[in-house]
Amino acid sequence: GGRVSSLLGETFFSAGAGSWSAFPRRYAGEVAADGGYYLFDDEVDWHHGEVRVRLAARRPDAAVADFHAAVVATLDHVAGGAADIDGALAAVGEDYLALWQHSPAGLGIAGPAPEALAAVAAVVLDESPGSVDVKAELSDSWQGLQFSPPAPQGALQAVGCVRLVFERRALVPW
Repeated sequence: GGRVSSLLGETFFSAGAGSWSAFPRRYAGEVAADGGYYLFDDEVDWHHGEVRVRLAARRPDAAVADFHAAVVATLDHVAGGAADIDGALAAVGEDYLALWQHSPAGLGIAGPAPEALAAVAAVVLDESPGSVDVKAELSDSWQGLQFSPPAPQGALQAVGCVRLVFERRALVPW
């Protein structure tokens, strides 16, 4: 996120009063709307390994406080050593949870959301995206991707999500 936002500037990211784009805070057992959190302190190489993306939307009949309590239960489950997870990031709003999990060797990512989340939210996406090797560096111009068949207007892409893997340039001291 941060690398992309620095390259694209305000083309896609608002720096105005409505933006809450900032470095995520360390998760400490509670969440608030419009908050970003990281769950582990160690550095993680997201370029390799397995990534799982989970998006959940609060049900209209669920209270925000109940939804946030369920999000806390979910994040506690992940942070408590679920599967072989070494990195996790979460973005939380009043109506959604976006959770990215990383496993270094693809040995397993935490499965279904705890029952508390399922009771107050619909899981919209829960998958490990397929990796697409991009034969370019992040700062290069490239053709982009074509998904087939195109989704009808207003519909989610059938592919769900992909992980773009850009070539890494060797670090050269100058």
